[in-house]
Amino acid sequence: MIFIPFIIIFALLIGYLLYKQYSVELKRMLFKRRSKDLWPKWKELLSDSFSPFDKLTKLEQKVFLEKVSVLYFEKSWDENLNDKERLLICARGSLPLIHRSTNYYPNINNISTDQDGFLWYRELKKQFEVEEGKIVDKSFRDNFCQACHDYFYSHKEAKSLYPQQYKNLDKFFTNE
Repeated sequence: MIFIPFIIIFALLIGYLLYKQYSVELKRMLFKRRSKDLWPKWKELLSDSFSPFDKLTKLEQKVFLEKVSVLYFEKSWDENLNDKERLLICARGSLPLIHRSTNYYPNINNISTDQDGFLWYRELKKQFEVEEGKIVDKSFRDNFCQACHDYFYSHKEAKSLYPQQYKNLDKFFTNE
């Protein structure tokens, strides 16, 4: 008899934790479904304004657009940003996530601007330190964001300029 309240409390706690986990996944699935009508317009904008998009395979483009959708609808935006600016900011944030299972930058809730494009890389740096270790991170000499940018936008130059850092970034971003 004494254990019944504990069992009920335990069951409620487990139920609450499962609800929290699956409600986020359900919400993200709905974001993806809701945005499918926008994808043709987004593809056109991204082809014109975001050079890495055209280098992706069809499957990667689909995954990319799903991740863009989640960022686009999940984050709060400054009202001064138009739809194209929001899309490009989301694209810069989604590019590093294509081959990674992710939590979509949980520490970034409000986005007012992404002037240098490094908003997302600064957040990924913390995860890089956890997965690869701080010693590997120190090899970037406070240039992690620039190295990430070069990895995605000037792939061949990054590979030749810093081969060891490139190898570490490749391992991190491809989840190998």
